[in-house]
Amino acid sequence: MKKILFALACIATLTLGSCFEEPGSYSEFWQYVLVDTTSTPISLKGFYMGEEYSGFSNLRYPEQLAAFNIDDTPLAGVKIRVDVDASYKQTLTLLSGYSLNVGAITNVTPTDSLQPLLSLLPLINYTYYTPTLWVREGYLNMAPITPSSQTGNYYLMPEKVSNDTLFFKLGATYKENKDGSSYKSLFYDLRTLRDTTKADPELRAKMREAAVAIDQHSNDSMYIVLTYEEIIYNFNHLGKDTIVTARDITNCFSCDF
Repeated sequence: MKKILFALACIATLTLGSCFEEPGSYSEFWQYVLVDTTSTPISLKGFYMGEEYSGFSNLRYPEQLAAFNIDDTPLAGVKIRVDVDASYKQTLTLLSGYSLNVGAITNVTPTDSLQPLLSLLPLINYTYYTPTLWVREGYLNMAPITPSSQTGNYYLMPEKVSNDTLFFKLGATYKENKDGSSYKSLFYDLRTLRDTTKADPELRAKMREAAVAIDQHSNDSMYIVLTYEEIIYNFNHLGKDTIVTARDITNCFSCDF
């Protein structure tokens, strides 16, 4: 199933403008970015690769973010234009943008029966590695695919900690449709592991365990292993549909958040 779905990776693949454009040329590309307003001019940092964009011709101060619908948000999707003049000087222009919804870790055990996923969508095309999970500056990104025309509801719950690895479980609820599928790019703020005030007893203990581990590794790095149920449909009707337990792992990420 993952090999079949790999063709969809281009939907979420990071698109980059070349650093060696010809004089008089321009390029435009979309990018997920972290919005940094702590310096002037404002900078936008690529979520996956960490490349920094600053010195925009039309974006310098925080009050200008509202014009692009990315004010009061830590993460955004933006379209950037790069113009190159005869002396190879590059000019950056922010063309448009939208805020990304950032979710919190699930702190109440779901009462609905959780359903399996088809897979997770690859986020970045590397030569030898096509990750389905990515963490940068405390934000976790994934794109689950469900057998439904609706994206459904998702629940991300901490499970346990082992040394430098956090274990999470992902579940979903949706209206099943075997003839269709949909995906949704999800972003979670790992800082919400520390917000246990309204958590139920079982998840509160697991959230605290994960938060303590992150704090203990504040000068180090960690991984996240995500466990989820994956359904493999028997479309040729020679047997039964199969549900298996799948596990994916993130990049190694810093815990300074």
